[in-house]
Amino acid sequence: MGYVVTVSGAVGGIGASTFAFALALQPAGPRVLVDAQPDGVPLDVLLGAEAVPGARWSGVRLTSPDISVDTVLEALPSVHGVHLLASDRDAVADAGATTLLVAALRTDCDLVVIDTPLRAPVVDTLQPDLRILLMPPTVAGLGAALLTSSADLGIVAVDIGHPSLPIGRLHEYLEHPVVGSVRWQRAVTAAAEAGVAPPPGSDVMRLAALLWEGLAHAA
Repeated sequence: MGYVVTVSGAVGGIGASTFAFALALQPAGPRVLVDAQPDGVPLDVLLGAEAVPGARWSGVRLTSPDISVDTVLEALPSVHGVHLLASDRDAVADAGATTLLVAALRTDCDLVVIDTPLRAPVVDTLQPDLRILLMPPTVAGLGAALLTSSADLGIVAVDIGHPSLPIGRLHEYLEHPVVGSVRWQRAVTAAAEAGVAPPPGSDVMRLAALLWEGLAHAA
């Protein structure tokens, strides 16, 4: 039985998709990154994989929990060893299909990461082991975090270079734990968009490795 983690951004452009990719890179075994964003740029485009052949959401038809995980993994494009299910111009994630698929994948994969909007109703049905919210240390970021009541939520503070709130004091305002902080680095995001994995020494990869280690050791 593997783990399911959702990753969301408190505001747009904060690097949630890049962080979701970094987290999905951590396990050695089968790992899947699912695009559950109903709007915005498809995840394969954000990861420079739009030309990689394989199924997108428009090619997925799920009506039963009887799903062959091997067949799904073989059909999906792979980006640096991560199986990717992205939205496309013809279809985005369907809540029912996402629930069925994630339930099947978690039985045979080490990790399933879902890039999802903040407070998406489908998240509750997925029963994730961990929910990650990336937020800047700003009033807008804090407001979004305070509206999220999930008990299993972990906050990743993103240093955007001009915070209006001190990162070191965010825990004084939040009900949820701050599990780490990263610097927002345009170079890392740009590299991901070009199909390059985040460097091992980057903040996002270091924190992703720590979170994965924590999940794996909690078993």
